Amino acid sequence: GRVCRPTIRLNNKGQVVFDIAIEHKIDERQTKKFIGVDLGKVEPFVATLIDPESNHRSAPYHTNYKRRLGSLVKAEKKRRDLSAYLYERAEVCSIHNRTDHADVLRTEAKRVSAKATRIKHEISQCIAGQVVEIADQNNAHIAVENLSWLDAKGGRWPHAEIQSRIENTAKRYGLKLIKVSAKNTSRTCSRCGSKVSNNSKTRVGTCTTCGFSLDRDVSASREIALRAVSNTRNRERMRSLLR
Repeated sequence: GRVCRPTIRLNNKGQVVFDIAIEHKIDERQTKKFIGVDLGKVEPFVATLIDPESNHRSAPYHTNYKRRLGSLVKAEKKRRDLSAYLYERAEVCSIHNRTDHADVLRTEAKRVSAKATRIKHEISQCIAGQVVEIADQNNAHIAVENLSWLDAKGGRWPHAEIQSRIENTAKRYGLKLIKVSAKNTSRTCSRCGSKVSNNSKTRVGTCTTCGFSLDRDVSASREIALRAVSNTRNRERMRSLLR
């Protein structure tokens, strides 16, 4: 490989440390398979594999909380709740003119919040790692929604950061990430392509034409993968073959 970005630093023991990164060139895999990844607000991601050569569509892959991700999510929520509680106590102290104690509480709240943010970055990498692992096992490239029009904030899950980490991780495996149009991915029937009526409570969508019902996140992941393997002209034909 090629040596790049060498740095010299002092560690906490006062020792001089040389950090050297080795860059390896990895050829892009020659595959027509794609996994469509829907980054959600309730669940971090749902993914579906489509193989256009065999007309195969897989069962959905869901986020695995049994690994480190589950403990990280709990730790992040615990620190967010603690930070909010400390800020509330600080406001109460300010009302009662206990300004010194209020300042101490705000300082601690900022420290706890910063820790929660660092954990959230680690959560993003865990999610990206799971997505790339699924793609690697299925020898498939990755497709996600193009969310640049709304800055990919994503609420609870930082969509922009997750997409960036997926792309960087995928490159190490010779996989590429493409972004498809995000328009109506969860409002399009994966069976016939018609409009879907979504129930906000159950998060299940029902097609207004064929009556097919499916979880909206699963439906979106199917549609994202379909848009990656087909164009506007042959999409309906591909949809009918995947039934």
